[in-house]
Amino acid sequence: MIDPREPIVSPVPVEELRPTQITVGMREVALKRQMIRTQDAKNKTGAFLGKHMVPVVLGPKNRNYVTDHHHLARALLEEGVKDVL
Repeated sequence: MIDPREPIVSPVPVEELRPTQITVGMREVALKRQMIRTQDAKNKTGAFLGKHMVPVVLGPKNRNYVTDHHHLARALLEEGVKDVL
């Protein structure tokens, strides 16, 4: 049986992530996008995302709310990445 305090890691569509902070610095998002493009050029995007999970909590209506890595989540959305852990 899974301990309810243990994280559950599963792929989630980036489009379904909801922010918990009202603003995101677009300069930081631009830097993250550049980093993602660099990783993609080396065919390491999957390995990169495996090490940089986006933590979420289930909120109302079982929606995924981002608790950290807001800039990364926005950059992934803008880069067309479909799913994230």
